[in-house]
Amino acid sequence: VQDGYSLGAAFALIILGAGANVGVANWLRRAYGGRAVALFVALLLGSTLVIGLTADRTIADGQATVADHTHAFDPFTRLHEIGPNQANISWVASRVEKDMRIDEKYGLGLLAIVMLTGTALTLLGERIDMSRFLVDKPEQALDGTNKKWDPVLSSNQLICAGVFGVSAFAVLGLYMFYPAPDEVLDEITGIRVELYSAINEADLEETRRRSAQWKLRVEKLPTSLLIRSGDVSDSQRESVQEVLYGLKVIERTLVEGKHQEAKMLINFVESVHRKCRKEFRSSR
Repeated sequence: VQDGYSLGAAFALIILGAGANVGVANWLRRAYGGRAVALFVALLLGSTLVIGLTADRTIADGQATVADHTHAFDPFTRLHEIGPNQANISWVASRVEKDMRIDEKYGLGLLAIVMLTGTALTLLGERIDMSRFLVDKPEQALDGTNKKWDPVLSSNQLICAGVFGVSAFAVLGLYMFYPAPDEVLDEITGIRVELYSAINEADLEETRRRSAQWKLRVEKLPTSLLIRSGDVSDSQRESVQEVLYGLKVIERTLVEGKHQEAKMLINFVESVHRKCRKEFRSSR
């Protein structure tokens, strides 16, 4: 599993695949009622959360190697790499346009034409008779369903429920993927010990693995603090960059075969880690 952003990937996949899921949910609603839909949605979201969290907590700490990948939604899950001046709609639009292929642009244009045509026909109403293109379908009997548990909802109610539901789960996923700073620092404590042990033993593979785990967690600190307090100071961001730089240098030194120099750099990495920990512990 070469995916250090498993939970963000899981949420993006479930949102991008919402079309098929909505179709299944609508079929369940028409055939079996609202409780069946509720069960389906609960199982779908619950399994996604369980799998995503399990992968994030266990696989990344095992023998898997955390590496970059080419998912289209990576820039939107790596919030620590997004500057304050980029957090706007124009930046998102520019990234989407940059990553779109020519066939996707044509497809988007055709979709826009279909939407405009549908809007125009809706606004024109009875001025244009479209009944000759439609096939009459007998109304389905609704007997056997409990109105209390299966109420008839308007399209606006469904839209509002969908928007608020997706927003709520997105916020929940954000707080799960970016735990509290204290929790992140506690996870780093165990990884730090294993990293220093690997360096002393000149174990390059283990050093790379533990270094990647440390980087993954320390990068979460600014965003974790931002969503909880609303502010991250420059000194806190700099302390994170110093830790990342120290890990990069010590890993590169060991790759070059300079074992003694790498062992000496442990003190430097430990000092910048203590500074980073102090910055984020004192922010409470």
